[in-house]
Amino acid sequence: MNAIGATIDIDDTEGLIAADRDGLLRAASMAGAQVRATAAASDEGALDSIRGATVPAPWSG
Repeated sequence: MNAIGATIDIDDTEGLIAADRDGLLRAASMAGAQVRATAAASDEGALDSIRGATVPAPWSG
């Protein structure tokens, strides 16, 4: 199958799952929700305790 001849049926759940061998479609579909949840948590002050915190690089000793 090549990109020119490929037809994608977004209503074919089984076909999409089978084609998404590396799980990238699932990850991409969840990314927006994760960003929105993090933004909401930040707006609500839930992340204030870690604001400005730095984590030392593992190679810094």
